[in-house]
Amino acid sequence: TVNEVAEHPQVGKFYPALKDAALSHSDFVMRNKATVVGNLCSAVPSGDMIAPCCVHEGVMHLVGPAGQRKVPVMEFITGPRKNVLQKGEIVKSVEFPLPKGHSAGCYLKLGRRNALDLAQVG
Repeated sequence: TVNEVAEHPQVGKFYPALKDAALSHSDFVMRNKATVVGNLCSAVPSGDMIAPCCVHEGVMHLVGPAGQRKVPVMEFITGPRKNVLQKGEIVKSVEFPLPKGHSAGCYLKLGRRNALDLAQVG
């Protein structure tokens, strides 16, 4: 779940923007239901998890009738509510390479309100 991502110590250490985005994603109850893969697959422009998954060079592992393939998150989403999943394909996992050298990051969301708002820019 998104809460598991937010609370995992290694996520905060190596992928701080992903942790920040997870914490800004809705409220605690929704974060216990929502998943990073669901956020990516829905491909909603206001999806909090999309930008940090791109920045941290996430790779989607897809499985379907034609076999397995890997697709970078940057190429997975093709437009609003559109992705490259083919009929019968599912996302098995999302993998992130370890950051190179010294790196840092954060996720900031701009919306109309401070609490529980959809991102206009993220």
